Amino acid sequence: MSRRVLMSLDAPSVEVFLKAPQDVAQFVLDWSPTLATGMAIAAVTWTLDSPLANQGSSFTSSTTTIAISGGVDATTYHVRCNVQLSGGVIAGIYYERAICIRVRDPVVP
Repeated sequence: MSRRVLMSLDAPSVEVFLKAPQDVAQFVLDWSPTLATGMAIAAVTWTLDSPLANQGSSFTSSTTTIAISGGVDATTYHVRCNVQLSGGVIAGIYYERAICIRVRDPVVP
C-alpha cells in the first residue's frame, strides 16, 4: 500500500493521489499546520465518490487516515474529510479538506 502525491495546490489545497483499481490504499492527512495551539481532532467524517469504498478509518489528535478500495481505471474521484476540533479558543469548529484519487491500472499502458 503506497501513496504518491502528484501535486499540491495552494488555494484551495488539493492533493492528488494515485491508486490501482484492485488495491486497498491508505491515505494519511496531516492537519497539524492547520491546528492552533491546544486544538485537536475530536471527530472525523469521510465522504467518498462512488464506487470508492471506505475500508476503515482512524484519527489521532492531528492526523486522519482512511483505507480506500474500488474505482474504475482512468477515473478521478473526490474524497472529503471533515474534522471537528476540540480545545483551543473555539472548540467544536469544523474543517474540511478534499483530496483527489486518480485510479490507474499499472498493467494498462
